[in-house]
Amino acid sequence: MSLRDTLLAKANRQYSSVEVDGTTYWLQSLTAAESMEVSFVATNLKTGEYHREKFIDMQAKQLAFALVDGEGGDRLFADSEYIMLKSIDNKTFQTLYKSSEQANGRGVDVDDMLGKSELVTS
Repeated sequence: MSLRDTLLAKANRQYSSVEVDGTTYWLQSLTAAESMEVSFVATNLKTGEYHREKFIDMQAKQLAFALVDGEGGDRLFADSEYIMLKSIDNKTFQTLYKSSEQANGRGVDVDDMLGKSELVTS
């Protein structure tokens, strides 16, 4: 396989699942374009700094792109429906977000991003 073919084969999404309180959730990897759109939600484009007040929106947007109805499945939420994800319980939200970060090779540590003293969890 040529280098070009090897790279283009990466266009296929990767799928993973995570169980939270007995329910299995499926997540897909994001495309580069989706990942960029997610980062714009909480980033000041002029300074490159994150807006803490929009960080949860950024996480919810990522989950809207990632959550699917099974391996190779359809997305559960449309782009505009990400706000609904902010209403789910914190344990489920954070577990799904961390799984999505791992599936996308990002592994952002929320404590490092926001500072431990500023992080509010329920």
